[in-house]
Parts: sequence; structure tokens; C-alpha cells
Amino acid sequence: MTNEELNHRIAEEVMGWTFSNPETWDLTRGWRDKNGVLCRYTFNPAGKISHSWLVVEEMERRGFRFSVGYGGPVVCWGADFEREDEDRPGKIGSAFGEARAQTAPIAICLAALEAVGGEP
Repeated sequence: MTNEELNHRIAEEVMGWTFSNPETWDLTRGWRDKNGVLCRYTFNPAGKISHSWLVVEEMERRGFRFSVGYGGPVVCWGADFEREDEDRPGKIGSAFGEARAQTAPIAICLAALEAVGGEP
């Protein structure tokens, strides 16, 4: 999957946004939230940490805990999202995503997709 494809999947499957007016290059083109409000002209969470942090904030809003780290046997970035099982407080439920990648933004995106049920 390319970074552009990853960006689109994150916007749609994690953020809940839709892309409007792809055939134009005016101020009506961009990502819209669930209410149709234009929220971003561009969105590059796979390439910009500031954009991937919006993904982290959305996942936390959904009740996920987030962790990120660097290292391991093969030095890379790792990101994890996990949510407690509502029926068993303190126990991790089925909503879990983890990923390893060469950059933190890509690891965050892949882990978020896995956690919301979209296979990366």
C-alpha cells in the first residue's frame, strides 16, 4: 500500500471523513467530517507527525490507549492501540492494533487501521 492509499484509508476508516470535489482545485476540495464541514485541504498522516497525531487524538476519543516506542531487535518504530473490554474492566478486549515501521507516522497509521478493523 502506498502512503497516499494509507492516508485515504485513515481519513475514511479512522477519522470518518469523506473527500469532496476531487475534480477541482478550489477551496471546496478537501476532507469533510461527518457533518459535511470542510476540516482539511490536505491530510498526510503517513508522512507528517502532526497529522498522525490527529489520528492518535481520534483513537483516544474512541477510548483507545496509545503507546509508541523505538527500538527492538530490528530497530524500528512501534505503535499500539488498545481498548479495555467493556464487559471485563481492566482486561484488554478484542479492539487492539499494533504495527512496526521505519517511521512513527506509518506505525501509528497501520496500528490505528488494525484496531478499527481495517486490515493494513
